[in-house]
Order: sequence, then C-alpha cells, then structure tokens
Amino acid sequence: MSTMSTQTSRTDNEDALWRALNAAPMATTAELSAAAGITSSSARKILGRWAEDNTVTRHADDANSPHRWAVTDTDTTPAPDTAAAGTGGASEPAAPATDADAAAPGTDADAAAPGTDTAPQDTDTRPAEPAADAVSPADAPAASEPAPAPADDSAPDDDTDPDEMPDDEEESPFGAPCPIAVGDEVANRYHRSWRGRVTEMAWQHGIARCVIETPDGAQSSIPPWVLVPAGLDGVPEEWQQQMDALVAAQRDRAADELQDRSIAAREHLEDMTRRLNGIAAVLDSGTVSHDDATPIADSVGELEDAMLELQEFRTLVIDSGLLTVDEIKRATARPAPARVTSTRATAPAANHSPADKLPPGGLRGMVEDALRDNPGRTFTSTALKRVMDAEHQRNISSGAISNALDKLTEQGVARRISDAPRTWALIENA
Repeated sequence: MSTMSTQTSRTDNEDALWRALNAAPMATTAELSAAAGITSSSARKILGRWAEDNTVTRHADDANSPHRWAVTDTDTTPAPDTAAAGTGGASEPAAPATDADAAAPGTDADAAAPGTDTAPQDTDTRPAEPAADAVSPADAPAASEPAPAPADDSAPDDDTDPDEMPDDEEESPFGAPCPIAVGDEVANRYHRSWRGRVTEMAWQHGIARCVIETPDGAQSSIPPWVLVPAGLDGVPEEWQQQMDALVAAQRDRAADELQDRSIAAREHLEDMTRRLNGIAAVLDSGTVSHDDATPIADSVGELEDAMLELQEFRTLVIDSGLLTVDEIKRATARPAPARVTSTRATAPAANHSPADKLPPGGLRGMVEDALRDNPGRTFTSTALKRVMDAEHQRNISSGAISNALDKLTEQGVARRISDAPRTWALIENA
C-alpha cells in the first residue's frame, strides 16, 4: 500500500478511488465507485474528505444533476498519495482539462447531460451519456491515467458479478438482446471522434454497461445506448430498432426496480412505526418493559439500508439517462388505492398478518419452501414477497421475510449474495 508524504496510510478503497478519479475526471460518484469497485457510500465519504482539504473539486450543473469530481487544479494541493508503489509520476496525475467539455465526450449542443430530462424515446434522440464514463478519447490528457496500473484496477469489476445477473429473462441479462457485442468497434453517439473497442458487456443492478478500451489503452464503462457502430456515416435501421427495444426493456426494468425498492423502504418504515407505537402503548399503560426481543436499532438499521439502496439505485438510473427525474418520482410514489370493480375474491389483506397468525418459525418454513421451489434463483425480500403472496394469498411483510432469510442464512440454508440490494439464494444440498 502506498503512503502519503505525511506518512499517513491510505486505504485500498482510497487507492482505487484515486486511480479512478485520475482516469475519469468529471465523473459522478456512482461512476467513480463503479470504476473503483467500491460502494457509492464509501466513495461519497472519501470524496467528501478530499473536498474538505481541497484535494478534489466538486462540480454540479444544476440541482437535479449529480455532482461530478475532478482533481483540484493547483500546484500546491498535495495528492492523497505521493507515489504509487513502483511509480514515480503517479503522485501528481495530470489535472483535468480546464474546459470541462474536454473531459466529456458529449460536448455538442445536441448532447444532453446525465440526469437531465433526456430519456430514450421513439426518436433519434438518445439519453445522455455519463460524461466521465466516456472520458477517455484519444485526445484526452494521457497523463491523467496511471499507465503502469493493471487493467483490473481501472475496469469496473463489481458490475460483472454473475450473482447479480437478473434472472427474469432467459434470452438476455439485460431484458432484451443488445446489438453491441464484445469485440465491436464503437463510437460515442454524440461525439463520433471518440472511439474504442468493446472488451466486456457488464451490468450494475441490472443496468447494462459496455466496458470500452480506447486506442490509448484507457478503459471506460458506458451505457450501450450512447454508442453507435464506428466507421459508419449513419446507424443501420435494424441495429437502431434492436437498440430501441433494449432501451425500452431497460426503462421498464429500472422503473420496476425503483418501485420495488421504494415499497421495501416504506414497509421497513411501517414495521418500525408499528413497533414504536407498541412500545408507546406499553409505556402509556405504566409499564417499562415489552416482550419484543428484537432491538429497535435493528429496525432503524434496516430502514437506513433500504433508503440507501433506493438512493444509490436512483442515482445509477439518473446517470444512465434511462429515466428523467420526473419519471423516477412517478415510479417511486406510493400508488393510489385501487378501486375494486370485480366480484372476484381478492387476496386477504393486512388482517392476515403472518406475524400474528403463524406459529413460531412458520414464516421461516414458508420462506425456506419458496427458496427450495426455486433452486438457482436469487431473491430480494421484495421479490420473494411477490412469490409468496401469490402462492399463499397473504399480504406478507417484506421486512419479516428479510428477517426470516437472515435466520436461514445463520442456519446454513440460504446465503447472502449481495448487500446492495440485499439478495439471497438457496444453498444447494443444504
């Protein structure tokens, strides 16, 4: 691990983030965290510290756009590390170009910035690319990338975890076939002089990405809908139709995932509210103890985790250009109560609470059965709730399902696949 001139140690996360920042100036927090292979929350904390000591500078186009980051362009600002191991010039990576447009491939007036209301439509206008993910055209400052760094330090390797691969589409992990494949030569749709070769097709929480290597060896992670085939004056109609279908599938998937995460956060809030109301009722009766063995801090932590997962995915969707801010608001808003217009019997509602009606361990058994009925699949608590609600005709709390999954994990029946979002799968032969 390299050290600072003040002999203060720098963490592996800081090393990875510093390399990503120099390779992609003017990148968003989400883009930098993906490139560095760390969580968005960790990247946000580190960048905040560096901003306080003027090591990096925060930029924002408007209130609805995500912050973008660049190394502060001063001769007196020390880098967080004076030298990378074995390299003499890594201590002062070249600052980003003074014109912010030089760090973004989409500089034309027709190109929209990420996070604006430019969403994929049925026209030639495509969603804006995350500027810094596509930041390495051949004419970009070559010194801003640590040349000796191995490729896996600059490529976003957390995007390609096969355990995060969406399992609801057999034909494509992206929901629809992508017209771009590994090995294709591509150009930026809004900046045709920027070109590169696709080295990997990746995804982050179901959102498609292309890992691109430019002629100077730099790597970037870019949504496929901001790319076009290189060397062509126009885009072939069949190619564009396939891309339009991919964008439509990705938009639907993003809206569904936003809704699921929003519902999960609300359910955690409602669970915590019920617990607090119960404690208040006990205290009002003149007693000081209650029979709830689960610390209230657990409910608070689950709510915080759910809110963080929702916010991180929201930022990812905005940066991808798939949905506008208004579309995200509509996807995450509480749905209006449905009016019953049919005489068909409906599923029991909240008066059928499994926590009240099931015997001890009953819900855990139901969750285990659901996992065993779906071997090889991965589930969030919200996704498993949909399966179990349909099977048992009950309105089961996703928070209770999450607790049951944690118990099954402790017992060696299930395993946690990922933390953002929290995802589980059955352990085969358990």
